[in-house]
Formats: sequence, C-alpha cells, structure tokens
Amino acid sequence: MEKVNMNVVGEASKERFMAAFIDNLIGFALMMAVAIFIPEGFPVIKVIFYILIYFAYFIVFETLWSRTLGKYFQGLIVRKLDGSRCDWKAALIRSALRLIEINPILLGGLPAGLIIISSERKQRLGDMLAGTVVVSDKIEWSIENTSTSAAPGEITTLSELLEKLDDFDDNSTIYAERNPEWSADSRAAIYSQSEKREKIDAPKDLSYFLEVYIAKEVIEIWEDRCRRNPSTEDKCYAVIYYAENDAYIECP
Repeated sequence: MEKVNMNVVGEASKERFMAAFIDNLIGFALMMAVAIFIPEGFPVIKVIFYILIYFAYFIVFETLWSRTLGKYFQGLIVRKLDGSRCDWKAALIRSALRLIEINPILLGGLPAGLIIISSERKQRLGDMLAGTVVVSDKIEWSIENTSTSAAPGEITTLSELLEKLDDFDDNSTIYAERNPEWSADSRAAIYSQSEKREKIDAPKDLSYFLEVYIAKEVIEIWEDRCRRNPSTEDKCYAVIYYAENDAYIECP
C-alpha cells in the first residue's frame, strides 16, 4: 500500500463521479421504496420522507462505514484530514451540503464537480467544511506529523508545539519567548509539573504562556465556532489572543 502524509490530495477521478452516480440511484431507490407506503393524500409528509431517506442513506453509511455503497464499489473511502475515519458530525456536514452541491432540481452535480476540480485537495464544499477528503481505500495513511517533534523541555517554536499538543500531558505548561510579543515563531518549550519545579537551567527569556489543557480548549472552541479544521496559523492566532486577552478570538 502507498503511504501518504496529511498533505494528501483527494480523488477527482471518474471513479468518484461514478460513485456519486451509483449513490444517487440507491438514494432515490430507497426514497421510492419507503415513500410508497405513505398514502397519496399526504403529499407534504411524502416529500419530507423523500428528503429524510435520501440524506439518511449518506449519513448512516458514512458514519458507520466511512463510505457509501457507491464509494465501496469504486474503491473509495472518506477520511478526515488527520487520517481518521469519517464520524457522524463530518457525515452530517457533508450530506447537508448536498442540498447546494448535488441537487437534481437545480444544477445536478455540476457545482460539486467544479469545486472538486478547482480545489487544491480535490474537495467539494461539504468536504472543506467537514475537514474530509475522498481517497482510494488502498492508501495507507501515515498520520505522523512531518514537522520537527518536541520532547518535554526541548526548545522549539510555538507553532511546532501547538501541532504536537496531543503528545503532552494536559497539566503541563507552555513557556514561550516574548520578543516583544508572542508569535508563531517564538521560541517555546513545554514543562511538566515536576520539570517546572526543577526549571533552574531553563532559558530566562521564556515566560509563562498557557497550560496545555487550556491551549487545547482554545483550539477546540475555535474549531467549533469556525466549523473547520484550524491551520497552524489559526491555532497560533487563537492561543496567543487568549494568552494576551483572556478571551476567545472571533472567527476571521
């Protein structure tokens, strides 16, 4: 299997468009199969069931299996940008955007196709907002970050530390250089509780920045508010703003 890093580019091949065609056929077939049991005297309820069944097909399959039947037949799978499987939240976002991107009443799949072809990662709008990408199921994901890793007490940059927060204990503390202000390129290090007490030889130009658990919380709140995966630059802006103002930054 081919190993790739997190800069992977999604599929914009005929297999992806064929998968979309197959999925739409299945979605419509399920709609008709269920709606046939609803009396003709309830047209509004019938339409509501049409919509619910169609979207439920995509949401359920991508949540449980990380792909629909169409993607399975074409050897494709939905992955989040960190390499993990598609979850219910991502599946919900991807499916909801079908109203705009893949709507047979409007322009069919033309909007989705144009966005996929023109986007850097070959994502449609639903993928961009959900932080997902459609790739071959033969790809073996390498989730290791390609940037320089940092051990506790090791001096690196603030941006590199923020990309490695999950490697550190929540109760550890980030120290960073303020010259004259904190920035993504500020020299920084993380110290555990015991290391902080023994931090006699630590550089004097590093000052208290934030606890690791607070930095993680700030990034998570930014992600929830902005509804997309934060870049390294986004993470830096968010945690620096919080460290300086004790407040959460608004979405750009």
